[in-house]
Amino acid sequence: MSFWNAAPYIKSKNFRPFPVVDNGIPKYADSRQNPKVKGTLDWQKYWEEQLYYIHNGYETGGMWIPGRYYYYGNFRTFNTVLGPISPQMVDLHLELAYIIEYIKANGKNFVGPKGRRLGLSEAGQTMIVDYGWRFIPGYNAGVAAGQQLYIDDFMQKWSDSNAMTVPEFKIKTLLDNDEQTIAGYKFIDAEGNKIEDGTKNIIYKRTMFNNPHLFKGLYLNDIIAEEMGEFEHAKEFYSASIDCLRFGSVQKGSLFAYGTGGSMGKNSDAFEDMWHNHESYNAVRFFMPRTKFYFPFYGGASEDGNIKEVVPNLMDLKPWERIGIPDEVAASEFIKAERKRLLEIGDMEKYYDFCKNTPLDISEVFKKTVSNSFNIEKLNAQGYKVESELKKYGKWKLEWKKNDRGEIKFPREVIAKPADDTELNEDCVLILHDGHPTPGYRSLFVGGADSYDQDKSKTSKSLGSMVVRRKANPNPQMLNRQVVCLVRTRPRRKEMFYETCAKVSVYYGLYASTLIDYAKPGIIQYYKDAGLESYLAMRPKKFESATTTQQHDYGVSLNTYSRPIMVSLLQSYFEDYCDSLWFDIILDEAKIYDEFTKDSDNDSIDALGISLMQEISDDVIPFNQDDKSIADAYAYPEFTEDAEGNIVPYIKDSKSETVYEGDMKMSNEENQFVDED
Repeated sequence: MSFWNAAPYIKSKNFRPFPVVDNGIPKYADSRQNPKVKGTLDWQKYWEEQLYYIHNGYETGGMWIPGRYYYYGNFRTFNTVLGPISPQMVDLHLELAYIIEYIKANGKNFVGPKGRRLGLSEAGQTMIVDYGWRFIPGYNAGVAAGQQLYIDDFMQKWSDSNAMTVPEFKIKTLLDNDEQTIAGYKFIDAEGNKIEDGTKNIIYKRTMFNNPHLFKGLYLNDIIAEEMGEFEHAKEFYSASIDCLRFGSVQKGSLFAYGTGGSMGKNSDAFEDMWHNHESYNAVRFFMPRTKFYFPFYGGASEDGNIKEVVPNLMDLKPWERIGIPDEVAASEFIKAERKRLLEIGDMEKYYDFCKNTPLDISEVFKKTVSNSFNIEKLNAQGYKVESELKKYGKWKLEWKKNDRGEIKFPREVIAKPADDTELNEDCVLILHDGHPTPGYRSLFVGGADSYDQDKSKTSKSLGSMVVRRKANPNPQMLNRQVVCLVRTRPRRKEMFYETCAKVSVYYGLYASTLIDYAKPGIIQYYKDAGLESYLAMRPKKFESATTTQQHDYGVSLNTYSRPIMVSLLQSYFEDYCDSLWFDIILDEAKIYDEFTKDSDNDSIDALGISLMQEISDDVIPFNQDDKSIADAYAYPEFTEDAEGNIVPYIKDSKSETVYEGDMKMSNEENQFVDED
């Protein structure tokens, strides 16, 4: 929902938003060409009129345009490959000006995912930071980025434009360094004292790579967060900076968070969360795809004063009516055709670069691209789907079932309880809403675990992981091979992680189906010591070379022979089953997974790959025992003797509620065997 008059804007024949550019500064007011006019009455009246429009807005052709936009279009010049140019009239920049006015009037923030080369750095720095620094007394702004180069680029564009500002709007600086730019000037008074005067407005510049608290203690009217998708500590930055914009409990200033397609690093979750949950950040969101400003696909697009517009879908509008309106259909068709061409010639590097620079929808902005064998397009599409919908998994706490004396029961059983927000993540597992064990089934699940043998490390961010999946099965109500449970944590003690994995194995009945990376033997020994050896999967010999010297009983060795095979299994899995993946953690790690790194931080992908290896190694087909009326499909089998003294399993007769085996029967009520005669 928009809180302003959203584009497109149909213009009247008298619409002239940039009269200074169209008509030029009159000779009697142009002090750059003729310094002698400065101080004359006509000069003073002209510039007072311009300042009035800059502060109060401008009426033209029946439309009111904000003063910020009037200043931007009439008095800013930018360096381009074509030389210095003034901004062209495009709806995107005018709408951005309306949004800024709304945000400033209501104490809001702004989140703006965007394509490249939309002119938004120039428009934003002019209509927000430069406008405030130049025309609002007492104004302070903060420019932040995760990398210094983004701040340098922002300030370089500001500096270039500032150098070309008309003399009447130029402001001297008391200080201009890497940390801050302060408006003002020095003079010596009649007594010979050095005096600093002027507005003392400040632009603070901070790189938030290591320390996201660098604005703390400042009072700021605006904060510009450049390429927030690459902030290392974006959430901490937001929490630490928001108080800088408040007067008491009331927000007066505004945070403007930008992020460009293709500049989404592995730490972009905070920016994406800000988009999806903008209301909790008190933010207005505005997506700016490449199609909104892509030369020559907008009305009035010109080069060297000549109209070059290509707007086949806007020809029902008169030439003046469509000025600045983008033909998004034509722009989209061109972008899709170019993508197809790059795919056909097989230049994937250029293809991905082009896709990053020209996003067509919001999901493409948040795409991550890496050089691995997985289908990044599918991972990105599913990742956005997961973020856009309600979570399909919940946080659960698994507990050992105890007897009346408070002792852990044997054989082991597990109870799953929904975890509340106060429960530590390290004590919990993530389970799909429809991914709990299915009564009546045996051998339905397989598990893969990538563990560790050290407690929390100061040198590694790696977390342990365990993945549980359904195997291929004939039940149409259960998705084949879907991940149903995920453990992704590194608690303070490794034994806590081991115990969590053991509980998962018991909960899902992973008898001989918990395959573990053998390189971390600590967890395997834990299973043995806990009496849970029967849950460990044997060494998968299908993934060993003919000359292997492996001799261990349990676990898989991920080596130069087996790891490429596992990566191949993962590649096929993401190709065929990506749309059934609902764990955002797995999707995010798959996008940045380095298949050539022996011990990466993306343990959930290794755990998933290990589970795929176990499924291939597991020869037991899932089967449903409901027709045998087994109440607990995950209990150990129970046995009795037949008439000849042989040990056999007993089977429950659902009609008589009595268990028969051979010539013996057991009364359920009496819980004892009696002679058939």
